[in-house]
Amino acid sequence: MEVAANKLKEMSNKQLVALALSLYGAEQRKPSASVPEEVAKGDLTPSISPASSVETHVRSGWVGNVLSAPEVLRHKMVLDHVRETIAGALERGEVIAPDTPLNQVGMDSLIAVEIQERLSRAYEIELNAGAIYNFADANQIADFLLGQIQNVKSEPAVELLPTQKDKNEPIAIIGLSCRFPGGSNSKDEYWQMLLNGQDAVTEMTTERWSMRDYFDPDPSVPGKMYSKWAGLIDSVKSFDAEFFGISRDEAKVMDPQQRLLLEMGWEAIERAGYSVSSLRGCAGGIYIGAVNSEYAQLQSRMPDSALNGYMGTGNATSVLAGRLAFHLGFEGPAMVVDTACSSSLVSVDLACQSLRSGKTNLALAGGINLNINPQTNIILSKAMMLSSDGRCKAFDHKANGYVRSEGAGVLMLKRLSDAERDRDDIIAVIRGGAVNQDGRSQG
Repeated sequence: MEVAANKLKEMSNKQLVALALSLYGAEQRKPSASVPEEVAKGDLTPSISPASSVETHVRSGWVGNVLSAPEVLRHKMVLDHVRETIAGALERGEVIAPDTPLNQVGMDSLIAVEIQERLSRAYEIELNAGAIYNFADANQIADFLLGQIQNVKSEPAVELLPTQKDKNEPIAIIGLSCRFPGGSNSKDEYWQMLLNGQDAVTEMTTERWSMRDYFDPDPSVPGKMYSKWAGLIDSVKSFDAEFFGISRDEAKVMDPQQRLLLEMGWEAIERAGYSVSSLRGCAGGIYIGAVNSEYAQLQSRMPDSALNGYMGTGNATSVLAGRLAFHLGFEGPAMVVDTACSSSLVSVDLACQSLRSGKTNLALAGGINLNINPQTNIILSKAMMLSSDGRCKAFDHKANGYVRSEGAGVLMLKRLSDAERDRDDIIAVIRGGAVNQDGRSQG
């Protein structure tokens, strides 16, 4: 069967149609000579009749060929046809990969209209002029077209439309990704670090900035910081740009906070036991706590000649949530929350409110903070807010400030009843929350 599946991927649309007729046609009962013997012998019979999921009336032309094929073959037939159509409109010598973003292969508005017209004719459906811009790649176009001609839609992993729910219902945490100081890149590693009593505070590394240039034990010295301590996470510079379809030039000017959140959002979904593709188009919300973009502050010192168009989207704080929503295909709220030190907690509370109200059916919530710009530490030093010995001693008469550290965490949330229905792995339950401000307090 594995050999047969591999052969199917190599077959042309013509061969796929021949195979379909050999298995289901009324006249042909033997495999076509053009079909590989291994495929002909493979167990390709679907569990239900192809007529059970589509209208029974006869369709002619290409659509008829697709609908007469076994369900196991239809998506590949449509996908191959879409890729060939795009290649033809682009006048390319070879077809593009199924997941290649269309905006990276030279598609403009005129070419988009050409692709739309060709697909409208082939699939006998009316596509509006801007339809192609609603899809990121050939795979998404194929999914849409197949659903249209079959007049059915596959069941998503979660409800696409939100429903009214109990406003007091507990919220389940079903997935989690994190990056914390001390090399903690999972909840298990973080828990083990706590059990071991590991100290994750270290001296500032040269990956951020050189302490020789910025350190002086005297707080009054201009342009210097008197604390050299920090809690730092690993591999801030590493990022698989190609995986997310991002060019090298764009990745270089992207805030590392954006890069990390892309990886962590994807990871939180997979740790919850879902594939990202199964959630595309869902009413999922994204709530991210973040204070600012220190990377943007660093780039603001660059000469005008070095500026490029990617710096806007690469460093805008709002894009922390927007870019994640784009790559995951979530269509619910996407927002960044800045309430200083409580930003991530407020983000989680907003996500819980959205789930309880029924506005969303799942949510990613969390926060991120990176120490990239030495000027922030200099400012905090002038305010005498940093601990010179690298230790936080809250509520102690010896307290002398705090240690500025990095961290990031993303939770995947669902209503508890939905998580139990879907048999999700429930890590923890949030039963309530509140947000307040102290007003005119002594703080």
